[in-house]
Amino acid sequence: MNMNSKLSVNSKAGIDPQRIINKEKFRGEVLLCKICTKLLVEPHDCTICGNTFCYDCINELKKCPFGCDRYNVKPTSYGITSILNQLKFSCINNECKEQLSYANVLTHDKECKLSNVICPNLR
Repeated sequence: MNMNSKLSVNSKAGIDPQRIINKEKFRGEVLLCKICTKLLVEPHDCTICGNTFCYDCINELKKCPFGCDRYNVKPTSYGITSILNQLKFSCINNECKEQLSYANVLTHDKECKLSNVICPNLR
């Protein structure tokens, strides 16, 4: 699943695992980025050590933080993607009661109608 267009909001920080509603589906550290330590967003694996990272995290770093000789990443396994797709999330805005799928959580965060709006005149 190519989600690059959906990941512009907060993708560098992953997704806070505290937002998971169905915590029984959460498989712990295997679903956490080894760089930002949050839930993986567009997960990619180092082909040398096998560690998994958010795409934006490893792409920004441009090298494996575990000292691998060369930089080579690939999209993660179907298993990791399948587990992530089973998770349900709460909106980043506590007033919104919508339950979100993994595929839609970042898009919803950006477009939630209950989000606070920053006045452009204050910038």
